[in-house]
Amino acid sequence: MSEQDKYNKPPSDLKILGINLLIFAVYTIWGFLGKGDNIIFSFIAAVIHFMVCCIEAVIVRRWSWFLAGLIIIVIGLGTCVNTIRL
Repeated sequence: MSEQDKYNKPPSDLKILGINLLIFAVYTIWGFLGKGDNIIFSFIAAVIHFMVCCIEAVIVRRWSWFLAGLIIIVIGLGTCVNTIRL
């Protein structure tokens, strides 16, 4: 494997999922630590994040992007429902 092939190699599926979940965790934690409307911002950010992941899945043609978006929506919905119940 040449030096050029190392840099042109696409990221692994686990790396894509991990980075997206890390980004999701950052703005979700920020939403919970803030006051009032920050949780609404986190919800809107999760929806936008999901849409970006779906668009990226179509452009790059990799299912890992769609899976990352789906995980973000499922965890985000569970988090919001749990917060509302509390």
